[in-house]
Amino acid sequence: MHVDGICSVEWTDLDNAGRMLLIRDLKDPRNTVGNDQPIPISTATGFDAWAPVTAQGKHLGHTQKWIFPYSSRVARTAFRRTCVEAGVKDLHFHDLRHEGTRVQDQSAWTDSRSVPTT
Repeated sequence: MHVDGICSVEWTDLDNAGRMLLIRDLKDPRNTVGNDQPIPISTATGFDAWAPVTAQGKHLGHTQKWIFPYSSRVARTAFRRTCVEAGVKDLHFHDLRHEGTRVQDQSAWTDSRSVPTT
């Protein structure tokens, strides 16, 4: 997912029962506007991606419109700053999307729902 997409997810986009997240206007070179895509939140890769979402709900009490109420600019800056502090060089947020796809492909993920784009 793009950082802009993460920062724009609203509580109303969350399907708790199906563990799905609706990404609105998913970036696509052909047609972004109206390209709303549901994505599964799975633990098959070894990371529980559902945990940060539920933690935000407990922390914020669903008082905010967005699950992660930060601007994408602030999120990118925090990511870069964390990389510098950790001594990690030449890592970009975009790289994590590709790594996530690679790990998902190598996992035993049998969920018939697939992430529509990387």
